[in-house]
Amino acid sequence: MIPSRGVLIRGKKKADLREKILKRGYIKVITGLLENLFYGSGISVLIIVLDKFQAWASPTDLAHRRV
Repeated sequence: MIPSRGVLIRGKKKADLREKILKRGYIKVITGLLENLFYGSGISVLIIVLDKFQAWASPTDLAHRRV
């Protein structure tokens, strides 16, 4: 997923989605890219790698998760 940085801070609908993704443990890594990296666009973006396969069922499962 390659959204703008605003996806981390905007609106109620996006906040609900962020909360679900975090609680389910889908996020593997978030990397921020500099502005002007993409031709014709001055915005900075993120690369968010999601991994539903190795997601944990609850935050307590994180301690028992194999990496």
